[in-house]
Amino acid sequence: MGERRPSRMLMLASFMISSFATQPPGLISGLLLIEIGLTFGLQVGIAGQIRTMSSVVGVIVSLLLGALSVRFSSRSLLLTGLLLLTFSSVGCSIAWDFTSMLVLYSMTGLATSIVQPMTNALIGKHFPPEERSKVLGWSAAGTSIAYLVCSPLVSYISGLAGWRMTFIVLIPPLSLLALAATYMGIPRASEGEMTVDPQGLLAGFRSIFSNRSAAFCLLGTTLTWASFIGSLTYSVSFFRETFSIAVGWASLILSAMALSKTVGHMLIGSLVNRFGRKNVVVASVSCTALFTASYLVSEALWPSLVLVCVSCVLAGFMHTSVASLNLEQIPEFRGSMMSLSTAAMMIGSVIGSGLGGLTLMLHGYRSVGAILGLLGMASGIVFYVFAKEPTGK
Repeated sequence: MGERRPSRMLMLASFMISSFATQPPGLISGLLLIEIGLTFGLQVGIAGQIRTMSSVVGVIVSLLLGALSVRFSSRSLLLTGLLLLTFSSVGCSIAWDFTSMLVLYSMTGLATSIVQPMTNALIGKHFPPEERSKVLGWSAAGTSIAYLVCSPLVSYISGLAGWRMTFIVLIPPLSLLALAATYMGIPRASEGEMTVDPQGLLAGFRSIFSNRSAAFCLLGTTLTWASFIGSLTYSVSFFRETFSIAVGWASLILSAMALSKTVGHMLIGSLVNRFGRKNVVVASVSCTALFTASYLVSEALWPSLVLVCVSCVLAGFMHTSVASLNLEQIPEFRGSMMSLSTAAMMIGSVIGSGLGGLTLMLHGYRSVGAILGLLGMASGIVFYVFAKEPTGK
């Protein structure tokens, strides 16, 4: 074990860079969707279906990965996901029509649905229980740091050379760097480690859904992400429409939110070790829901800004602690559990953004805050009543 200690920093670098690399595709499509649509002669609403298709592919692949992770090592799957991310980004930069763009961009959803759960599974495998929450937090921080770093870069690069160049300049170097760190820093699985399943590829599913706590953790994850992503989807629009804020100032608010969430990710490790995974999950999920509802019903700009930043710090707690709780539910099937967790997150994202949009059209932002807050509180209840604090290694 002593010989593996020097590689832990390289492993952590691999996890953070991998998480970082999965974010620019969504950031690019979000900021430059108008330009992408103009390139192919399409309205924004139609061009936006590249993100919808990516999410659908992500859900499907996450479910399939729950079975494949029993047969193939997490390391091999992570390397595959990073290669796919590189291929997809290069493809998007040279897409010749909207159909090719739709197919190639959807591969980013495929890659993300592999990379994210496999990094978490590898953390569970290579780090002791008392270190996992901290490492999960640093890994997840890569996602929010990406928004801090890449938002201005996307704007700058697209201004100089167009949206296609953002795909080729930003993503391949990051994914290839993560690929190198993963290949060199994460040990190969031994033969014995890949024989945990004598019952077939669906053993992980059977084990998870026959475990009451694990199954309800997935339900709680879905509700949690419905509340969080619903809020994130409409937060910038809320500030722009409610307080007549210009786009430039709105981008600064988004950066402040990303920084706040990063702080939450980095602080969570000690809280989990001190108070326990389940307790931190219940508290962070419930408090995030309350602050989400509060900033969306506020009628004053500065209080609303403070509330949204606090909600993002709590969301960093929530994101990492939920992943930590899920990771420890079925230790022998961590890959399957984290794959299903990713599917639950994506399904929750669809529910949150769809329900939030419908509520916004019918009743306005106050009702959006109330609905999303209720979803978050329901998630807290599910975790409190049905989830069990893991005791094993």
